[in-house]
Amino acid sequence: MPRKKELKSKYPCVRYRKDINKWEVRSRSKKMPVCMNFDSQTDAETFYCALKSSLLPSGVRPIDKNITTVKMTDRYIEQVSKANCKPSTVEGYKAFLNNHIKAYFKERLAYTITKDDIEKFIIYLLQKKKIVTNLSEKKKGTYDNKLSSATVRKIFILLNASFEHAIDGHLLQENPCLRVRLPKIRKKKIITLDTQQARLLLRTAKEDITVTKYGIKQGEYYLILLLAIITGARQGELIALTWDDIDSKKQSINVDKTFSKKELSDVPKTDSSERTLYNLPDFIFEELKEYRKTQKNNPNNLVFPNNEGNYIDGHNLTYRVLPRLLQKAGLPKVCWHSLRHTNITALAESKVSPAYIQRNSGHSSPLMTIGTYTHVTEAINIQAKEALEVFNIGEDYDK
Repeated sequence: MPRKKELKSKYPCVRYRKDINKWEVRSRSKKMPVCMNFDSQTDAETFYCALKSSLLPSGVRPIDKNITTVKMTDRYIEQVSKANCKPSTVEGYKAFLNNHIKAYFKERLAYTITKDDIEKFIIYLLQKKKIVTNLSEKKKGTYDNKLSSATVRKIFILLNASFEHAIDGHLLQENPCLRVRLPKIRKKKIITLDTQQARLLLRTAKEDITVTKYGIKQGEYYLILLLAIITGARQGELIALTWDDIDSKKQSINVDKTFSKKELSDVPKTDSSERTLYNLPDFIFEELKEYRKTQKNNPNNLVFPNNEGNYIDGHNLTYRVLPRLLQKAGLPKVCWHSLRHTNITALAESKVSPAYIQRNSGHSSPLMTIGTYTHVTEAINIQAKEALEVFNIGEDYDK
């Protein structure tokens, strides 16, 4: 008589019980106590596999003991960031991964990372010198200035999101970034130009003569500086500006795209960044009209193309053009973004509604505008002094 085939599963926690004629799934672990019976072996093994790969009531998840911290972060960038972020943001994340996370954690397995490791990583970042890769080949390298606390926070946010994504994908059990205290962001003192200084810069830019292989030009950068100060638009928004965005009849300029890190993106920095600028001064459109007469057509219909008809190099504007014009005008060194500060501060000094300033600048809330961009200038001090004069009872006090 042939011997009856032995009923056995390849999973140690799945076994056949002759006494009840059922397949039993039993886990005696304190973290995963389970005991269930099934009629078929297939059902029992399917349940056991699902049990291992799903979140149990006790909060236990399976662990991938092969994935490294670097691969985990790269996985998050490829699967999440590329689908939801601008190309420039994705490039920034890749730079964080290659320059900082990879350099520190190397081949360290993700499941072995602890809260203490993350805290030591933050200290390492705060002491690390800055690496610049977006300049010319001669200027690339390590500089004496250290990473700012704001940059350290961005790197931590990337790492934290990567751990969370790994947990959602059933690769890890815990996120070591939880309850880690981050360094406070120390805001840099903002240096901006007042109205008279801005006018001097514009006059200098209009009279400036540049000599290139394409010929001699006067006031080549005057109009883009003028629009930066008048509209408060970001540099990337001005570089991406096309003639289709300018409506001379309605006297408005549409802002719906940006050019940054050699990438054109129609994804705004924030939802409110996509906006239309109304009620701009008449002379702006007269300047644009005269400027267009002297401009050659370019494939992208750009307002401010370079000599070859392509997008202007933003780094050239920031590190060469603006510093040269400031030095020529005898003005203090400011960054390109300070021109945006000049616009918003000038509007605040003129008592323009914060709601208008917020909409015009593309901020998500008036608090962002008031707290970050409106600076206490001499004009605002005088306004405050005049406002408090109403409390002077003097001789007019009615006894």
